[in-house]
Amino acid sequence: MPWSEVWLHRAAANNGSGARIALAAGLPFDHYIALDDDIFLTPEQYAGLADRLRREPDRAHGICGQRLELSDGMIACRHRLVAIDAGVSILNVLYAFSRPQAVAAMGLAGRIGFADWRDIGSVDDIVLSCASAKPSFCHDVGAL
Repeated sequence: MPWSEVWLHRAAANNGSGARIALAAGLPFDHYIALDDDIFLTPEQYAGLADRLRREPDRAHGICGQRLELSDGMIACRHRLVAIDAGVSILNVLYAFSRPQAVAAMGLAGRIGFADWRDIGSVDDIVLSCASAKPSFCHDVGAL
């Protein structure tokens, strides 16, 4: 079933990546796709991510991630995971998420000491990924 409405918001100024989570938490929509300004997907790829979010709204979805793994008793971070269909610890670059996840991410940011969304900065992907009921999921959407 297609989405009944799509709303595009392009900020007039760069307010930092934390602004997109705060914006989503404050708007009355159920689902969001937030992307960096240097990623380009086809309409079909966006529709695929939106459909995955609709089917599993209790986790954030994306196309690029990182996975924290235990290796020789140490925590290691695998970066730049793309072209996979798998759970990840942290999503990067593009996320499809629900309003409750955005609200939970803002709450988590406050509990760990961020005064407001301007302070969240580049850890927006971490708080969003950690605020979901289920682990974030990275999807192979084809060629980027």
